[in-house]
Amino acid sequence: MSRLDFIDDTRQVLKERGEGDVYYEQEDEDRIRFTGIDGHAHFEDSSLSQVSGYGIRLIEDGRMGFSYGNKTGIEDVRKTVDYAAQAAKLSEPYAVRLPKNEGGEISPLKSEVDLFSKGLEISDALLARGVKTFSVVTKKISKHWELCNTNGGHVYSEEEVCYFEVESVVTGKHENMNFWLTITSCPESLDINSLVQKALDRAFSSLDGEAIGLHNVPVVFDVPDWGLMWYVLLSALNGTNVERDKSFFSHKQGTEVLSRNMNIRLEREHEKVPSKYAFDHEGVEIESIALVEKGTFVTPYYSLASAAQFNTKPSGVGYRESFKNQPEERPFILSLTFPGAESLASLDKYILITFTQGLVSGGLNSVSGAFSLGANGALVDKGERSPVRGVTLSGNIWEALRQIVAVGGEEAVYPLGLFPKPTGPWLVSPLVALDGITVTG
Repeated sequence: MSRLDFIDDTRQVLKERGEGDVYYEQEDEDRIRFTGIDGHAHFEDSSLSQVSGYGIRLIEDGRMGFSYGNKTGIEDVRKTVDYAAQAAKLSEPYAVRLPKNEGGEISPLKSEVDLFSKGLEISDALLARGVKTFSVVTKKISKHWELCNTNGGHVYSEEEVCYFEVESVVTGKHENMNFWLTITSCPESLDINSLVQKALDRAFSSLDGEAIGLHNVPVVFDVPDWGLMWYVLLSALNGTNVERDKSFFSHKQGTEVLSRNMNIRLEREHEKVPSKYAFDHEGVEIESIALVEKGTFVTPYYSLASAAQFNTKPSGVGYRESFKNQPEERPFILSLTFPGAESLASLDKYILITFTQGLVSGGLNSVSGAFSLGANGALVDKGERSPVRGVTLSGNIWEALRQIVAVGGEEAVYPLGLFPKPTGPWLVSPLVALDGITVTG
């Protein structure tokens, strides 16, 4: 059965029972891995994989149930719909009108790539720098998803990206490992030297470092740690939490709560992000929306369900981790900008954090903003780096975001998530120097 026939048949089965939608997803991955052992590069392994399946939401008697499967025969679809109907009986009332949007976005690779050759080039660059132990992973990921509902909505997305990751082990009195990754739709333009150097800078940053106490020194979280922090903080911008008084931003619309130099926006595309997004995984059109403008809280974001519950417009943030999951409230692209802030290069001294412990295990409270985190990194003093290891960072992140002292000159893009996916969602932000954080050894 073709994909289109399957989707049409499933929509008809849903109409027989009530309302609903079917989300189909297929992801293909070509992966190659090299390792460095005793100063020699080795081809370690390769794999080709394909994962596909569908999730069905059925709205029956005003309640919504969900189930998923990967067998597309009509009887298998009916069984999946039956499971969704059973789940609906146990759910809360669900009063939404499914979108009628049609269309989609295609984001192909802008150049082709030989993953084996790229992996070998990256390995050679590491060996040329004297790195004896490392891992290099190269991937090509193709993802297609499609959503069809009983209200006539039918949207889709196709995207292709290449993923390059370097883990390097460096040696001093001790050993230290860290990583860097680049995701791009134009692998021909990959800057291998930059990729390797960033991985090495992060590995060397805290090598043989000491736990020291610092006072009145700004703190800069490196890109992966900054991305993980915002993955935790996103729940504060979630419309459900804001409306139910479970957010730092509750009752603060129109109030200046962050630095006047800070803007937070939802976007559907960005020049740094390899993919474009026209619709979310519920069929809602994604719009460019200001959440925080010049430090003033403007609005939270809403999924289809929360928008119906609180009588407002959905923002296009219905995101699914896979076909096995129902949509969560999560932006596809979150953009942080800091107009008017001083340049990071103007600071004589700051601490760059390249590893944190505790961010997603209770060390950061997104409601109150209080945090206490273990960290490694480097003290940057007039351009010279001194390794720092085993320090504790503490303070209040919302207060720190009122004390932005400088930002880096280049925006970085990084996938948001506990286990970041090469196809997003994404954070776009420069490095940010924050005051108001206590560093103790």
